[in-house]
Amino acid sequence: MISFAVTETKFFCAIAKLNKGEGASYSKLLRIVEANGISRRARPSMVFDSEGSVLADTGALSLLESVSEVVPPTEGETGYDMKIIVHPKGMLLGEPIIEALDDGNVSVTVRRIRGTSWEVLVASRAQLLAASGIKPARHLSPARYRLEIVPR
Repeated sequence: MISFAVTETKFFCAIAKLNKGEGASYSKLLRIVEANGISRRARPSMVFDSEGSVLADTGALSLLESVSEVVPPTEGETGYDMKIIVHPKGMLLGEPIIEALDDGNVSVTVRRIRGTSWEVLVASRAQLLAASGIKPARHLSPARYRLEIVPR
């Protein structure tokens, strides 16, 4: 197997050739990335929905104890629409990055909880929009989120 450093060097040489208009092509870069798993090591991420189903994985699942837990607020809890619990296998360099794919108007708060786990609170700003007279869009399918892990 080719080491990551050698593969990375090939990848950046191919990018330089592409920028100069020489022999490399975008499809060749994609083949290098896919064949050697560069994206899985560089920016491991996954896409999941509000029901906890994994829709895509580019390396994040291998760094997690289990699929992220998606927990709706219980009766009486306010201040958030969804709680996501992330259980990494080990310490992370930084907090996990959560991005709402379907609703860009959300507030995301991340905090460390027990051990190496993280709690992510996703709160819609729909109440603020409704107060200003703008009606929030209704989703026909479960909301989707992208989780990116910053490994050690």
